[in-house]
Amino acid sequence: MTASHGTLQSSGSAISKPAHLGHLALLYVAFSLLFLVTSLLFESEILDRRQKVQPGGTVGPITVVEKNTVYEVLVQRLYAAANTWSYVEVQVLDANQEYLLSFGDELSQYSGRDSEGYWTESEETYSTKITVSEPGIYFLKIVVEESNDRNSQFRVTINRLQGSSLLHLVAGIAALAIAIVLNELRNRTISQLAAMWLDDD
Repeated sequence: MTASHGTLQSSGSAISKPAHLGHLALLYVAFSLLFLVTSLLFESEILDRRQKVQPGGTVGPITVVEKNTVYEVLVQRLYAAANTWSYVEVQVLDANQEYLLSFGDELSQYSGRDSEGYWTESEETYSTKITVSEPGIYFLKIVVEESNDRNSQFRVTINRLQGSSLLHLVAGIAALAIAIVLNELRNRTISQLAAMWLDDD
């Protein structure tokens, strides 16, 4: 009776261990989903301002209420003629419209015809993310450094970002990886598939 009872205890322990790993795997899957969903929420944008502007014009005022607020600035060239380009610089100005920093890129539109037919290449929008370290009033000034387009006009869109999603994304991927490992320890799914694949060979 004692031997039989001991055998039952050993069998119960063998059954509870993989079941325990299965519960842990489900828990890490839940954590993974939570982190991945929150990373999408942190990735969301809030429209702060959208404004058309001529070269030399300003966008604003932009009111920043929190330190280290992250903004995405999108610049789009409008009504561009074929085979024209413009190098557009965005200058960040303070409340007194004094220069703080700048960034820029080339916007262009080219088209033509060759032996393969009609072709077109277009880069009419660029974007960048900036972090405003201090609260206050700010402006953006659009400066066309170089261009062969005399009728340049631009649309500037400013989105305030909720925050950085990187940490949540990394945590979600890590939790999912742990769940896969625990599931493998419990079910040996990958090992079984590998063995079947080797047997087929």
